[in-house]
Amino acid sequence: MGYNNRIDHLDGRPIDPGESGHLYIHGVRGVSLFKGDYKNPDANANANANANANAFDADGWFDMGDIIRMDEAGNLFFLDRDKDILRVGSENVAASENKTVIMETGCVTECAVIGQKHFMLDEVPDAFVIPTNGAPSDLRDQIITV
Repeated sequence: MGYNNRIDHLDGRPIDPGESGHLYIHGVRGVSLFKGDYKNPDANANANANANANAFDADGWFDMGDIIRMDEAGNLFFLDRDKDILRVGSENVAASENKTVIMETGCVTECAVIGQKHFMLDEVPDAFVIPTNGAPSDLRDQIITV
């Protein structure tokens, strides 16, 4: 038994080729999709009804949290994670914003930003980068000061 997918704008309209939107998948919970979140009763509140207020809509479509672009040939390209919000102290910080700032330095060809556990701030951004050829030797310091 398989699953279906769709890519929609935030208002629920399907995207057209060349556009980006949110990826949703649909299948049978516990068979072609996960049955529920491990030790997360809030996320599983409506699991038996095949709906989850946090991630599943009333028809059982699961919001993957991924932003996808479709080209003219129907190929799909991963762009970003919609749900990658870091809790830094008392503020919400988007990992994608950190990534954008780092990429704008022009010294990095690829970048990924994740949340690293922190004893006082809950999480802090942690960046993994692939420097460009000729990137400055103090790239780390330059990224931190941006």
